Amino acid sequence: MYPFPQVLQFMSACTCGAGTPLVAPPEKDCYKQRGQTQRLWFVKRGQVKFDLADNTNNLPATISGMDPDTQAPWTVLWNATDDTKVVNTPVRRLGAPNIEAGGELTTGGANETPNGVLFSLGRDPSTFSGNFYQLHGDQIAALRDLECQDVEVFLIHEDNTITGHKDGDIFTGIPLQKAPFVSDQTFGNRDNIDANAFNMQFFPKFDELLHTITPTAPFSPLTAVA
Repeated sequence: MYPFPQVLQFMSACTCGAGTPLVAPPEKDCYKQRGQTQRLWFVKRGQVKFDLADNTNNLPATISGMDPDTQAPWTVLWNATDDTKVVNTPVRRLGAPNIEAGGELTTGGANETPNGVLFSLGRDPSTFSGNFYQLHGDQIAALRDLECQDVEVFLIHEDNTITGHKDGDIFTGIPLQKAPFVSDQTFGNRDNIDANAFNMQFFPKFDELLHTITPTAPFSPLTAVA
């Protein structure tokens, strides 16, 4: 007999009395390695949606009939003057990108709980961090405007792909639980380069809806500008 049958009583992050059958992870023909994130595209939450099954349903209407693997809709969004505007981080200025995965949030243990079993309370958010190198003051100010915005982000990777969220047929940016933060600049002196530290946080389980799109040539998300 399992020695601690009461363990599920302490997993308060789970549905009480969950009794559904186990879910087997589906097999895949190939697996995705996204590699280094080298650029970020931001947009206000809920303003841009691509319907991958029927692009005539895209939002906003200005990108109706366009697909996200081509530059056409992004050019429209980069040049928008309303809440649908997408903003790019500067080309080849993002370095040291890293995602620190949110850990389990627990309490108890030792003599605090029966048998020392931990209470599982949920998950912490995952933190994306990095450095922006050698930015000008107006670039820094524009990035700091994001600190007070409710935004989503598209990640642009070293292989020129675009990662966002796909829920059903709808492709969007990845929503942030904590808005971006851009630090004051440190000077590199003689042995390093000037840098602004950067971080933002994803909601727990953000990875379950990740979807990566490969652009159609000649579209290059890494270098494209409005």
